[in-house]
Amino acid sequence: MLFELALKKAGLNAEDVWFCGDNIEADIEGSAAVGIFPVWYEDDTLENPWYSKGKGAVPNCDHLHVHDWLELIEVLKGAE
Repeated sequence: MLFELALKKAGLNAEDVWFCGDNIEADIEGSAAVGIFPVWYEDDTLENPWYSKGKGAVPNCDHLHVHDWLELIEVLKGAE
């Protein structure tokens, strides 16, 4: 519901939006469920409760998996 509300308030279509997050269930699968393209940011150097809780888990949807923000920047540059 949160993603749908954000899209509505921003006046955007889901297929035109990417969402970056580190929580597989809430961020990645949640955004994918409404048609937003998810980017899973996983940085093993950070203290993050989602990493230890779901270690070894992977999202159950199509997504981009990055480990560094520079990696995402390079993907976006390639899409130009």
